[in-house]
Amino acid sequence: MSETVQYATPEDVQQALATIDLSELIFRMESFASSRMKGLGNVTEPMDLVAEVLTKIQTGERKWPKGTEFKPFAFSVLKSVIDNFYGKSKTRKTEEITPELAEYESTNFELPDSAIDYQEISKKAIQALDAQDPPPTAEESFIFELWLNGIHEPRKIAQELQIHVEEVYNGIKRLKRRLPPVQNLLKAYFDEKK
Repeated sequence: MSETVQYATPEDVQQALATIDLSELIFRMESFASSRMKGLGNVTEPMDLVAEVLTKIQTGERKWPKGTEFKPFAFSVLKSVIDNFYGKSKTRKTEEITPELAEYESTNFELPDSAIDYQEISKKAIQALDAQDPPPTAEESFIFELWLNGIHEPRKIAQELQIHVEEVYNGIKRLKRRLPPVQNLLKAYFDEKK
């Protein structure tokens, strides 16, 4: 039986914004947007898209899944807004690796090292993913297993799976929607081990 995804309330969003350095987040999001929009024409300002993203998150138009980190979620919404604004194919061709893009491409799904039995936690994570309805595709399962083995970059995943990087980006997008129940299960596991 699959768990339903629960979303943060507007109060949760306000609380998250109050606990982070908002000016730093906005600066980094604007840098990410500038980098991603480079060479696409000055149709809009990066800061306008950042403001649109934060507004969409605060109003609930873009729902933040509970149990996920706020900053990566904000970056993923920003990427989506830029892709929708300019068209996905244009943004991918001009993309350069910047610190902000590298942060977006890496996942927050990291396992602790020494104190936890890596094989046991990997097995639990895979079981939690496979238990979802509908089950993950083979591509999503392979990407998840590569993440568990420390391979996070889409280009490296594409090389490992011998598929086009575009397929990896699409697989990651689908897989990230499946992560909240897995993260909740693992959080409960880690809390139990403390």
